[in-house]
Amino acid sequence: TAVETIEQALGKNFFKGWIQKRIQQGIKSIGIRNKTKEVKDIEYTNKKESLRDYRFAPDWVNIPLGLYISGDKVAVISSKAESFGLLVESPEFSTLLKSLFDALWRLSEDTLAVN
Repeated sequence: TAVETIEQALGKNFFKGWIQKRIQQGIKSIGIRNKTKEVKDIEYTNKKESLRDYRFAPDWVNIPLGLYISGDKVAVISSKAESFGLLVESPEFSTLLKSLFDALWRLSEDTLAVN
């Protein structure tokens, strides 16, 4: 999963610390995941306390990387095997990816419907 991919690439302590910092700053996380690769760790699945909302992408969608969009910045984090990270600051690129995310969000399954 992208969660496991990022955890392996950045290290579990760093990733969990980053999540705690996001929560302390009141920043909500919205994501799309693959249901078949869903993690069980409560730190990644808890919605309310973790200021997180996520949906499951349709089965035909593959999400092998971590993609983060915040303002005009877009970060991509690869698997440990490929070992790369990319940060782009661009209003147009960010707008493009936000639009694609929004379209996929509408096609994705609400996790409340799954439980």
